[in-house]
Amino acid sequence: MTDNRIRLVEETLEQREQFLRLIYEGVDQAIFVVGVAVKSQEERAIGGSPYHYKFLGWNGVSSRFTGYASEEVAGKTPFEVFSPEEAAEIAANYDRCLMAGDSIRYEECRHFQGGSIYTLTTLTPLRDETGAFYRIIGTAIDISDRKTTEIALQESQARFKRLADHLPGVTYQYQKSADNPTGVFTYISRNALNLLELTPEMIIQDPEKMWALIHPQDIDEFLYSTQLAAAQQTPWHHEYRVITPSGKVKWLQGEASLEIQPDQSLVWDGIFLDITPRKEAEEALKRSEAILREFAEWESMQHHISMLIRNSLNSDTVIETTVQELQRCLKADRCCFLWFRGEPQRRKRRQQRPSHQEVLKSDATNLASYWEVVQESKNEEDPSFLGQHWDEEGNYFTEQLLGGTTLQLDWGLDCDPQAKSYFSRLGYDAVLLLAVPTHSKKYGALVLLREAPTPWSERDLELSQEIVNQMAIAINQADLYTQATESARIATAKSEALEAALKQLQQAQSQLIQAEKMSSLGQLVAGIAHEINNPISFIYGNVIHAQEYTQDLLVLIERYRQYCPVPPPQVEDWIETIDLEFLMEDLPRLYQSMQMGADRIREIVKSLRTFSRLDEAEMKEVDLHENLDSTLMILNSRLNGAEGSTVIQVVKNYGFIPPVQCYIGQLNQVFMNLLSNAIDALNERDKNRHFPELVKHPSILEIKTELKYRRWVQITIHDNGVGISPEALSRIFDPFYTTKPVGSGTGLGLSTSYKVIVEQHHGKLECKSDLGKGTDFIITIPLKAGIFDGRKI
Repeated sequence: MTDNRIRLVEETLEQREQFLRLIYEGVDQAIFVVGVAVKSQEERAIGGSPYHYKFLGWNGVSSRFTGYASEEVAGKTPFEVFSPEEAAEIAANYDRCLMAGDSIRYEECRHFQGGSIYTLTTLTPLRDETGAFYRIIGTAIDISDRKTTEIALQESQARFKRLADHLPGVTYQYQKSADNPTGVFTYISRNALNLLELTPEMIIQDPEKMWALIHPQDIDEFLYSTQLAAAQQTPWHHEYRVITPSGKVKWLQGEASLEIQPDQSLVWDGIFLDITPRKEAEEALKRSEAILREFAEWESMQHHISMLIRNSLNSDTVIETTVQELQRCLKADRCCFLWFRGEPQRRKRRQQRPSHQEVLKSDATNLASYWEVVQESKNEEDPSFLGQHWDEEGNYFTEQLLGGTTLQLDWGLDCDPQAKSYFSRLGYDAVLLLAVPTHSKKYGALVLLREAPTPWSERDLELSQEIVNQMAIAINQADLYTQATESARIATAKSEALEAALKQLQQAQSQLIQAEKMSSLGQLVAGIAHEINNPISFIYGNVIHAQEYTQDLLVLIERYRQYCPVPPPQVEDWIETIDLEFLMEDLPRLYQSMQMGADRIREIVKSLRTFSRLDEAEMKEVDLHENLDSTLMILNSRLNGAEGSTVIQVVKNYGFIPPVQCYIGQLNQVFMNLLSNAIDALNERDKNRHFPELVKHPSILEIKTELKYRRWVQITIHDNGVGISPEALSRIFDPFYTTKPVGSGTGLGLSTSYKVIVEQHHGKLECKSDLGKGTDFIITIPLKAGIFDGRKI
């Protein structure tokens, strides 16, 4: 290498050294270099650090920190520069750096002649070409100001903690973030043990232990209040209950302010206060107000019920009003009013206790005396006691009630065990019985029942007794009013009875005339049918034989022509004269027409005989379809357009119906009336319609029969006529009422039909009509007579 090149390298190295020296001395942090040497095997056996450490030098900042120049410490060990304690700590940090084999950082405090200094120290190990450690480069930044601030903050926090621990309630800080949505308590004062029976450490370690204390009925509102405050970023305020681990229920008032941190986490600083004494005082005040309000309500209820009772002069209304209002006001499960039936002196004591089935009886004909339930007010789902009789033969409570004594049967009271048992079997454990005396020698009782053994309060007794007194006065007034108006009612009733009797007599007379006409018509029809039946029987019986004889003669003629193909001229002329070929062809058709005519006449005679049974007085099992068909046969000429009327289509929708027990003659009359009215309605409508309209919308008469509920027969007669107006429909079954022109109807057909179906067959006759659409007459009668007498369909 030439001298110039060597000089150039030396200048470059000198420049680099000068540059590094400027950095070494110019940075605002301490830089120091420590030499590292491995101890001998004998030295390592003694123990301690495996290395020797000597300072090789440091920069001016290090000199300013320590008060020692770099030349003063060069070649010295830490034990020669610092106190033994600090030197041992420094050596331990050097060991930790070499063991890590990488840079380490830590905070430390060093004491020098000028005072103490806090630094953030970084140690970086250096290796030689063999990989062994030979240097440690260290840097130290002065953090004294920051540490002073931290210490001051810690002291402030300690003072705050002492203050918070002596404040009433529990102060806390609670933080929630995206990484921890459930939140944590970063601080909670030690008073938590007294208030919540949980230590601060338990709550900080597991916040769920605190939330688990919240009363189950308050948890939803608690969560809603916190979520609302967080969403609106407003201070939180809420009152709620907690149940401590020992089972105590406490009221807490929570207050907190919300602060949003730069990382968007939420920090709540707040306090929990014990407001249990205040809440207890508020509850006591509410109870006092409730008592005053209840007293005012009782007074108002008593006045209200009294006014309702006095406003009526009907004893049933008085009883009904009292029972309903008392059941509502006293919150009873049932309130009943009973009348005592029988004579008090006829009562006998029963020796044996009645069974559960005997407690309530619906038939009291075998009892000498009993209590009858005439009015009640109850819960909707409970069964009714109305009309039932409470057997009094056990004599459990009648003596007291008849004597005007009030009975209170509560399980907490010492009262008659038999009376308790009596009402217990009815399902009630709290009973109040009040006598209701009247001037009419009637003994009444008002009974209040509760299923739960809730005792009757003194206010309950006062109110019920006052209302019963008002009720007794009202019943007596109603009885006097009833007696005063009874005479007028009787006189009016007699006048109305005479008027009704006269009207019924007129109706009966008209119906008798109508029935006599129908009876005469039946006899006439029956006689005509009988007279026609005799000759038609001869014709019907002989036409078959005549047909057979004629057929034999025709066969004979064919045989004759077969064996004598050439007849004499006289016979040939006669064959041609009578047109034998036509005669042989037409004669069988002639007999067939005679057969059809005879069958038709027999059907008509049969229908006449069926319909003519108008005067049969006994019930018989008959086929209704056969009688309907007979009625249609008689009306066939009107249905087929005779006498200028239009053709009416008949639709039969017959269902399966077994024989029906009925008065068939009267039922045939009903069929005839209803079918005739339907035909009249259709003919009246068709008078104003033209032929194309008749073809497009023909008149239809539909008869439908079906079995209802396996015990009822229903016949529906429907026409598609103009229908009946609502005004006429309301009077359709009234006697002498008719919508037909004068001279076309008597107004008795539907009235008579109604009586036949409803009164004689215990059935139902309905009329349903829509103007412009048609009319339905629906007959419903029982399949067997008598089994449904007096029952509604």
